Amino acid sequence: EASRVTQQSGTVLVAFVAVHPAAERFARRIGLFTEEGTFNQKKMYELTRLSPWNAIKAIRREANLGVLGAIREFLILQMFLPTKEKRLTKSVAKVLKEADNPQALIDSAIESLPHRTENDIRVLFARLKLPIDKLFAFGNCSVVALGSKSVAAP
Repeated sequence: EASRVTQQSGTVLVAFVAVHPAAERFARRIGLFTEEGTFNQKKMYELTRLSPWNAIKAIRREANLGVLGAIREFLILQMFLPTKEKRLTKSVAKVLKEADNPQALIDSAIESLPHRTENDIRVLFARLKLPIDKLFAFGNCSVVALGSKSVAAP
């Protein structure tokens, strides 16, 4: 990879983690995104570990919602989250349930992840004065391709 990137014709790929739009809406609504745009991954794992009822209680507390508001947010998430994402969430919940020390797993996770929308990514590269050759948006990440002209040594 290093050889490919350092060749004159090489392309640098930069990846950014993404969250499904339904999950992002839910996470923003319950306060898992900071003002700076970071996603609190540990809190999401902690919610995933809980039973549905305890998750709703935690959502009420975190988002300062009533019972019906918390249930509404939870149901909206379930309605709009694709089956693949639901399966992934269930897999994570299963791993946490079967772990000898689930809290140790959660504690070992990174506290938060920077989260950037497509517009945020474009602004970032403009600020860095690096022209984007291509931007690819996938379900769980965005990838920016920078051509050799973009990263040539000064």
